[in-house]
Amino acid sequence: MPVFEIILASVLLLAALFLIFAIIFQDSKRTGLSSAIGGSGSTAGTYYNKSKGSDVKKVFRKLTTIVAICFVVVLFVTYLLTGLAIGA
Repeated sequence: MPVFEIILASVLLLAALFLIFAIIFQDSKRTGLSSAIGGSGSTAGTYYNKSKGSDVKKVFRKLTTIVAICFVVVLFVTYLLTGLAIGA
């Protein structure tokens, strides 16, 4: 296995692990089915709760999006290199 393929595989593994944990730990945009049916009894709709920690959440969402795009690109490149190596 060439060094380049080992590097690509390592990047894929790290990106996959990051995406798993990033998606698990992100807050959902919705509060769930119970609040949609019965309404929200908490202060979830106030300005304070909506803007609290929004900068960190925005950065984390952008970072997750960037890593996801990189994951797909590296996966595609790895597929092409492996496919070309097998076909050759």
